[in-house]
Amino acid sequence: MRDGLIISALSVLPKKTTTKTIGVLSRLRLPRPLHNLLVRLYVFLFQVDLTECDRHISEFDSLSEFFSRPLKPGLRPIDSTPNALVSPVDATVHGFGRITGGQFGQSDSRSGSIHELVGTDKVNPTQAHPLTAGQFDEGWYAILYLSPTDYHRVHCPRSAKAIRCRYLPGHFWPVFPTATRRVKGLFDRNERLLFQLHSDRGGIVVAMIGAFGVAHMRTPIADINPDASANGMDIDLSPPTPLDRGQEIGRFGMGSTVIVLVEPVSGGSFQWNLEPGQPVKVGIPIGHWS
Repeated sequence: MRDGLIISALSVLPKKTTTKTIGVLSRLRLPRPLHNLLVRLYVFLFQVDLTECDRHISEFDSLSEFFSRPLKPGLRPIDSTPNALVSPVDATVHGFGRITGGQFGQSDSRSGSIHELVGTDKVNPTQAHPLTAGQFDEGWYAILYLSPTDYHRVHCPRSAKAIRCRYLPGHFWPVFPTATRRVKGLFDRNERLLFQLHSDRGGIVVAMIGAFGVAHMRTPIADINPDASANGMDIDLSPPTPLDRGQEIGRFGMGSTVIVLVEPVSGGSFQWNLEPGQPVKVGIPIGHWS
């Protein structure tokens, strides 16, 4: 009932303006006593595990900086099984399955469009490495939901070359389960930052999905600033950027969702090692090729 009321309220609220304001406020450098109080309140409300932080909370300069905090070195070992795809994030499994007819399961009652998700109709398809929805038809998808408790950096799920980064502006609907059941095309319409990867097993896309309160997605592998890109951006990485399995590729200023797309491979198959509602951590195997 409460989540439903939130969705109803947000249908009339100026979500973009409110979200951008939240983002700005979260990055303010407050007087140290007030900052510490705010972070401790956040830790209490969301039961954040401070033993994983690489520093004391007083050493973070803003709530946003604490939110996208790094972990202690070695805390997320990266599985090295040759045929594995590892989790790019700490999250809860929202959904996963096969992509059929260009559609994926947004929730148990709604579908989403891969064509809209990757934004094929919104950018120049003649660039060196076109990102097309068709290459993922009959492939696989997984939706991983990051709660406010989670670690909010995004990592490469397999050794690969990054050939394109794409930013697509959009809405700021919340992404908790009730919203995915009530808002048509939620993941297709929200703000997105996508990474097009090429691995030895074919194409992979990692899509960071913005949400209400999420207005500060960043990547260390391309010069993309969503705050200054009202019309979207497409950056061909030439030469492609080599990435190790588990290497950081992005971070959220506040929490949201990551969607992983896996291209079908001729003569092979892929299978998810997931269950609905399962918690996952960066680096654990979540799927494998055979």
